[in-house]
Formats: sequence, C-alpha cells, structure tokens
Amino acid sequence: MPESTRSHHSTPYSYSTQSLVSTVIVCYFVPLLLLTSSGCTGGGARIPEGWQTETVTFDQFSLENDVAVPLETGPSDRPGRLQIIICYGSLFSDHTALRLVSTNHDTVFWDPAGTYGVRSEEVARQSDLLIEGTPGLESYWGWRQSPCHNKAIEIFEWTVPKQLDTDLDQILRDGLSDDDPRGSFSTMSHGMLCCVSVSGFLKRFTPGFIEVPRTMFWPHELAAQLRTQRPDAVFILRAGEDYIEMGRP
Repeated sequence: MPESTRSHHSTPYSYSTQSLVSTVIVCYFVPLLLLTSSGCTGGGARIPEGWQTETVTFDQFSLENDVAVPLETGPSDRPGRLQIIICYGSLFSDHTALRLVSTNHDTVFWDPAGTYGVRSEEVARQSDLLIEGTPGLESYWGWRQSPCHNKAIEIFEWTVPKQLDTDLDQILRDGLSDDDPRGSFSTMSHGMLCCVSVSGFLKRFTPGFIEVPRTMFWPHELAAQLRTQRPDAVFILRAGEDYIEMGRP
C-alpha cells in the first residue's frame, strides 16, 4: 500500500518536526554547504537560444497545455509527456524533480528527497514518488517559493513514445529488484542527491531518447545537458511574475 500521511489538502505545506528539519536542511543548509564548497552556479533558468518564446497566464497555460488542471479534462488522445523540473534559488540550483504524464493520463511525480505534500490527506507518497494528489505546475511553484524561497523553476518537456512511456511509468511505480537484469531501482532518495537520482534515472532508462552521459550532482548542470536533448518545450516561472515564459523550437 502507498505510504501517506494525513492532513487537510488546503494546507499541503503543514509540517511535522521531521519534515521541518528536512526542509531546513535541504533549503538552507545544503545550498550554503554547496556554495562554500563549489561556488555560485551561475546561469539560471533560460529558454534555449534561437527558440520562439511567448508569455502566457496560468489559465491560458492550463487550457492549452493541460498541466495545471486535472488531466482527465484534457484531450483523450494526448500522448505521454515527461517533464524534468529544475529549481533555482538566489544563487543556487537546489532541487530536481520529474513528472510523467502517461498516455492513459495517470500522473506520477518523483520528488526525490523532497517533502511536498507529506502532510496532505490527498497526497500519497510511495517512497519518494507521489502517486495521488500529484501537483500541477502552479501548485508546485507555490511550494517551491515557500518555504524554499526559490526564484525560478525551469521545466523541460518531451512527448514520450508509447512504449517508453509505459516502461518509465512501471519502473517508477514498481521499482526494480536486485535480480532484475536492468539492475535494482527505487525512487527513495537521500538529502542532497535529488539530481543524482534523476540524472541517474535518465542515464539508465532513456538512452537514445534523452541522453545523459553520467550522473550529475548540480541541477543546473543537468539543465545544460537537457537543453541539448531536443525538448519539445521549456517553461520558466520566476518569482514576482504572474505569467509563464514558454519556449518551443
């Protein structure tokens, strides 16, 4: 059975002592440690050079792209989509997450070492995988602005071939055992290793589609690689802006 904790859905940011400690470590101590050891990341969220760009409101984005609304309201023939989310603070890229919308419109959200929805009665986490109450873009952006004070998030999106979509969904939901010829896999991650987890997943399970040559520690480093992998779209949300910057090739 999925692991879940209960609280009211309207307060997905409620904390237990354990989740508060985890949030403080991930959002404050970890970036400070990384700055002192590796320096400022530089760069930040951006649309790939030469792409067509436009700005849209959340309502327009919801209707046209079927992200921040319940997926059953979208077109029945919509293909599967894979989204990689890169989060940026004032100086650091500090979190990586993965969202898979399957062809049957089931959605899973992998939040490795994250704490989104841990106290929500409508969010069910199985290890670090959200399988019920998965956030739309606007909800997740609200979470990343508080308590982590992110300044931007960057979303890379690909339309996924049906068989790959099915395989990725099954691997995320069920994991892989030690005796599987592909090697073991679990969505459970540890603090500071969110990008290592997601980049490692892509390296292992999306060769020939999204090429990630090695595991990566820094989210912004993964973002630089993903810009070379022909995403179908890139979306950027920035603090203080009430619109989404959207880029397509």
